[in-house]
Amino acid sequence: MVISKDGFFVDADGSSRGLSSPLDLRVLLTLRAISDCVLVGAKTAVSEDYRPPKLSEEYRALNISTPRLAVFCRSLSFYLTTRLFSDYDNRPIIFTQISADEIWLENLRNLKDFADVEVLADPMDLANVVKILNQLNYQKIVCEGGPNLLAQLLALDLVDELDLTQSPVSTGSATKISKSELEATRQISSIISTWPNRITAKLGQHAVSRIKR
Repeated sequence: MVISKDGFFVDADGSSRGLSSPLDLRVLLTLRAISDCVLVGAKTAVSEDYRPPKLSEEYRALNISTPRLAVFCRSLSFYLTTRLFSDYDNRPIIFTQISADEIWLENLRNLKDFADVEVLADPMDLANVVKILNQLNYQKIVCEGGPNLLAQLLALDLVDELDLTQSPVSTGSATKISKSELEATRQISSIISTWPNRITAKLGQHAVSRIKR
């Protein structure tokens, strides 16, 4: 993930793109290439216009399998014409919480033609999400945010390593994100500050840190 100089995961427009760099993109694509699954929250998937991962030629030459995309979404409210559902042969896995709401039930029926849907009995049972992905033989899982999802995974001790790019950009994004995202950002910083193992490399004004517990 990439973080601004003043500690936010999105820029003033609510996207991480304004914080990124060629170095950060290189790290992101490499982490995807060596993973089995990319896990993101629905807000991140929609705002960043996610699509199922595709490996570039350099990674395909290594005979690496294409990772699967998994998205966590309570409402199942998606536009089914977006790039998220553009590859039928690499359909995303959508995790959601069971509901009796009629709109949710209709969304579920519509979504089943475009994604593999896993319905959870307990709200935000992320430990079960990881367990299900492991049972599907996805052992190396990369979480690309957003901050709420990452903070909850960290709080449950489900994260072994955090790869963080420090951007030189200050965004003043505190007014652009929700209170829950702001609290999640603070929680992430607090948790990883206690992790003892950190390696940092700098390229230009961006710095990439590999942080392990």
